[in-house]
Formats: sequence, C-alpha cells, structure tokens
Amino acid sequence: MSDEPTLIRKESIVLSKFLRFLREASFLGIIFVSIVPETSRKFIFIPLIITWFLFSLLSNLKAFEKTFIIPDIKSYSIYFWILIYLFFYFIGYMKGENLTNYLTSNMRFGFSLLFFNYYIKTNENDTIKKLTIASIIFTVLVSLKTLNALAINPIASRVLATGREELIQNLGVNTFMLGGYGFIYGLIFICIAIFGCLRFGTIKKNKIIYIISLILFMLTIFSSAYTIAIIILIISLLLISLLLLTLRINNIKFFMTLSILLMLAFIILLNMQNIFFYLSEIIPNAILSERFRDVAFFLKYGSAEGTVDLGARLEYYTISIKSFLESPLIGIGGYYGYESSIYGIGGHSAFWDELARYGILGSGYLFIALISNAIYVYRWFKDKRQRFIYFCGMLAFFTLGWINTLLFVPIAMMVFFVFPGIIHSLNTNKLND
Repeated sequence: MSDEPTLIRKESIVLSKFLRFLREASFLGIIFVSIVPETSRKFIFIPLIITWFLFSLLSNLKAFEKTFIIPDIKSYSIYFWILIYLFFYFIGYMKGENLTNYLTSNMRFGFSLLFFNYYIKTNENDTIKKLTIASIIFTVLVSLKTLNALAINPIASRVLATGREELIQNLGVNTFMLGGYGFIYGLIFICIAIFGCLRFGTIKKNKIIYIISLILFMLTIFSSAYTIAIIILIISLLLISLLLLTLRINNIKFFMTLSILLMLAFIILLNMQNIFFYLSEIIPNAILSERFRDVAFFLKYGSAEGTVDLGARLEYYTISIKSFLESPLIGIGGYYGYESSIYGIGGHSAFWDELARYGILGSGYLFIALISNAIYVYRWFKDKRQRFIYFCGMLAFFTLGWINTLLFVPIAMMVFFVFPGIIHSLNTNKLND
C-alpha cells in the first residue's frame, strides 16, 4: 500500500509530460503555418489552435487561467477588439471582398500576442527555447527558398505581396515557402534579436551558427527590395550599437560620447541623400536601386515629387489621416480592397488606416492590446541588455505601424513570440528563470 501514492505520482508526471508534448506539437504546427508562406489553411489551422487550447488548459490550468480567463488588460483588450470588429461586420460597417479572411486574420493576429505570455506563466523556459529554435529553423528554410526564388525573379516577393492572382501566376517561380510581405517584415525583428544578442555578448555557444543565420536573414531582406524594411532594419541595428555604449561607459563619458554621436548623426543626415544616391548606383539589383533613389530624392528635396513610390505613399497617409480627422470617434467605415483609397482608406499605414476605418472607439482596444502586451514582456525581462534589445524591436514595430501595413499573422508571430523568445533563450544569464 505504501507504494500506491508513489505510483500515482509517477502516473501523474507521465500524464503531465504527455499533455505538454501534445501541447507543444500543436504549437509547433501553429508556428509553422504562421511563419511559412502558403501553408496556412483553415482546415489545418483550426484543428491546431483547438488542440493547443485544449492541451494548454489540461497541462497547466493555472497558467491558462492567468493568460486567457482572469480579467486582464492584455487579454481582454484583444477580446473586445475582436468583438467590436465582429459587431461592425454583422451590421455592415465593414465593406469589401474577402471580409471573413480579414476577420480571421485579425483574430489570429490578436491571439498571437498572448502565446508568449502563456509560456511565461508556465515557467517552462526550456520549452520556450525549443520552440524558439524550431521557429528559427523554419525561418532559415523560408529564407533559403526566398533567396532562390529571388535569384530567378528579383521582384517575386513584391509581386507576391500584392495578393493578385493574375500577377502571381506569371511569376515563373513556385510560391510555396516564398517569403512575401509579412515574412520579410517579420524577419526584421529576428535580425534585431540575434544582432542584439551578439552585440551585447549574451550568446556564448554556437555563435558562428547565429552569425551565419543573421547574414542569411539580412541578405533575404535586402534582396527582397522592401525599402522601408531595409531602412527600419539599419536604423534599429545602429540604435542597438548606440545603446550598447550606455552599458560600458560612465555618465560623464556617456554624455560626451552622446554629444559626439549626435554631431556625427547631424553630419550624416545632411549627407544622407548622397549616401542613398551612391548606393542606388552601385547596387546591381534594379528594384532595390530604384527604392534607394526614391529615398535619396525625398531626403534631398523635402518632397516626393518625381519619385515612383514615396510620393504615392505620402498621399495615402494623408488620405487616412483626413478620414480619421473627419470622424475621429467611429471612423468612416471598414473599407477593404485594392481600391480602398477611393473610399478614404489609404491602405499604407496600419495604425492610420484602422483609425480611419473605426476611429478611436473602434480601434482603441487594438492599441491598448499592443502596448500592454509589449510593456508586460519588457518588464518580465530582468537583464538590462535584454530590455534594451526588446525596446529597440518594439520601437521599430510601432514605427512600422504608422508608416506601413502591419496586421499580418507572420509579423504577429515573429514579433510577439519568436522575437522575445530569441532574446530570452540566447541569454546566458538566466535571470528570467
């Protein structure tokens, strides 16, 4: 009889491990269909998310309750945001094609903000590390496929981002696992995380593997020729290098160094247009060269006249801003599609577009969800170096939200799970354990 309690405990441990295994298997599937292009289908994703929620509940009820059930601004702001959009959908305030796809994407985007929070509350740091490494492997595979496709057709990724079937069919490359807009912009944050960990010296093992991975990811971003992605990445990496100085020097030296750096930054800004003009001349990629020329023209003349891309982008920003100012509380309506600018939605700024569609009352919970979840993870990090890296990434994320489209599932998964997962998993000082 004395062995019976011991046997029960062993059976309980075995059952707990089995439930965690099923939970992680489900979540690996969620990560895969979220990051890897052309793999996300409703008949695949829905069973995965249902099984993950089920096994998450059974394997760690306390963590599940804290993350999803107990009233909390991080989770309930997401619920209210989704419910408000569903309400708009049913009353006809949303207009356009494929509205159910937009709703489904928003739901997936919202819940992607909470996955990392759940694993934080489980205190299973090894699990976070394993899932993060798996995510990096998926990202490497997609990057390799994307580079191969871009070698065949340099504009493949940009055409894929349009979503227009008539254009995609004529690409001349297989689009399976070809990184489009969401993947490329999500890749920025993986680069920020790995570069930050390398610069702050938190990576001690397998450093060469992460350096090679970083080079691969940066090469993929540059080859895809998304101008804003390139600029955001460069600025973020420079910011990390600047913040690194604050950890290594005392206050007096810091202010002296900061003064010098600000002076250098001013000089660089005065000549930035020349730098971009020079890059546009020496880079063999015609698409990327044109993007650098657009930026140089804008910096030199203070306007976007004569450019192909930037001028239209500024006009689209203005359209959404004007629509929001006309109806700041509830917006002008959720117009979607390629011609949404006709109805007052510019379609080139995630935040301004949402404010224009639904106003402060309609889209306010989205901003609350993004900010509250970002702050929560930032405070969870105890190492100052981790916080600096995470801050740089979040600064890039919110900047991107004002100047480009953002609400895509790959971006949500890579920013709110893989990005903090890398910062945590690659840190040798286990201060968050």
